[in-house]
Amino acid sequence: MARSDTARAIEALLDREREALITGRLDGLEALHRDKTRLLARAGEIGDTAAARRVRDKAERNQALLAAAADGLRSARTRVANIRSGLSDLSTYSADGARAPIGPGPAKLERRS
Repeated sequence: MARSDTARAIEALLDREREALITGRLDGLEALHRDKTRLLARAGEIGDTAAARRVRDKAERNQALLAAAADGLRSARTRVANIRSGLSDLSTYSADGARAPIGPGPAKLERRS
């Protein structure tokens, strides 16, 4: 693969990875990772400084997207675990935007004589 072909191939793969992350199609990331590992092993063949900079910038951009996706998945996993265990209160928002719990209010003590 020529130097410019290597850079173009890596950039195209990084663009596909970005698209998968932005659209939430995380199921294709494993295959992209295998291809990326193979292509990045050839990154030393990129002689053009501008092309190398573009590849680096795209890789850094995708790294930030991957970190955000991982954070979102961790948050979702925690939320589901809390719901399943009953630790989560259901809530809604009132007309003025204040958060309000759904369900029975606090227990009231009723005295009878």
